[in-house]
Amino acid sequence: TYGAFGSSLALTPWILGVLICSLILESLKLYGIAGKSFYVIDIVQRIQRKYVRFLARNYFCYSAAFIEWVAGVKVIIHGNDKNILTDSNEDNKIFIVSNHRTPIDWMFGGWSYSVMLKKYLHISFVLKNPLKNVPFYGWAAQAMMWVFLQRKREEDIPRMQTVILYLMDIDNDEALSLFLFPEGTDLSNSNIIKSNQFAQDHKLPEMSYVLYPKPAGFSVCLDQLLVNNSYSNPTNNSRHNANVIIHDITIAYRDFKPGVRTVEKSIINGEFPTEIHLWVDRYDAARDVPLDSVKRNEWLRSLFLSKEQRLKSFYNDEAAVGQAPASWPPVLMTSSEVSVWQRLYAVVVVLGWTSAWLLLMWNVPLVSVASVACFSLFALSPFFGGVDSIVLHNHHIHTGRRSSGNDIKGK
Repeated sequence: TYGAFGSSLALTPWILGVLICSLILESLKLYGIAGKSFYVIDIVQRIQRKYVRFLARNYFCYSAAFIEWVAGVKVIIHGNDKNILTDSNEDNKIFIVSNHRTPIDWMFGGWSYSVMLKKYLHISFVLKNPLKNVPFYGWAAQAMMWVFLQRKREEDIPRMQTVILYLMDIDNDEALSLFLFPEGTDLSNSNIIKSNQFAQDHKLPEMSYVLYPKPAGFSVCLDQLLVNNSYSNPTNNSRHNANVIIHDITIAYRDFKPGVRTVEKSIINGEFPTEIHLWVDRYDAARDVPLDSVKRNEWLRSLFLSKEQRLKSFYNDEAAVGQAPASWPPVLMTSSEVSVWQRLYAVVVVLGWTSAWLLLMWNVPLVSVASVACFSLFALSPFFGGVDSIVLHNHHIHTGRRSSGNDIKGK
């Protein structure tokens, strides 16, 4: 418990420092836009791209190291297609979808998985909006341009489209990885009841280990990734010009307490799962996913009906430590195979930055700056939608396009 708390606390000053840098960069960019100084804007955007990559690389590597070294969680990838391990962001856009058993699935299916497969340089998560306002961690997610949803269709669809287009435009030398939970919420008892009510209404089989997916968000994300265009090239609408690979994850837990889901409170108490098993299937989106909306919805639903059977066998069949049931595919990789030097570098960077900020905090003026920054970050979300909304707004001004949805509140 103390190890988990200490490791998490070490990220706090580091994230605050990075966010202060983010606000400064956005201020400089706005200055360039106001003065129509495209030279200033281009320099700032180059710096910003490098900063976001630096943030993402070390944030994920440090977190993945913490998950295994401090929390003692072993992540195991299963699959029948070894291309999963070699898919490159240089050639493909990677669309990762997963079932959503607990509120912290993104730590394991997201952080750990992306680091194991080296897809952490430019991955964005689609999460519920309340997480956006969590101090420090939510602010860091804003800086990394994760997609936050209000669960209001009329606002969420334009928001997803806007952020994905921005990410493809701002860093087009490396393709985007996007992570989505198609169920839209986790596997709580109340959500299972709602999902099974939907199943009864539509004469579908009831499920206990997954929920029925919501196809709208999946289709919007997939269509935006498939269309090989951005603000820089808005007229190229051929979906087959984009090479999108889907990694379909079925996530299963060996919980700290058998049969008890690992939730946020479990993490606070230091009750981490012992093992995370990820069954990963690989699909070529242009080839394997139907274009017709009805057939696409059926295709997505079939994935989750398969997950139900996989998870039923996982939780009902006895298996040795480190292994899944015989019905699961072979192990492709474990978290212990990730380079120790890669993780140590991230730990040194994060702790070094943290130590530097703690030393500087003895300086009264800097304490004042940090306090003002924290207050500003608290105020940005209710009044302006957060750091990510300011980034989108500035970029849209620069490209001559208006913000979509409620990118900046009150605009």
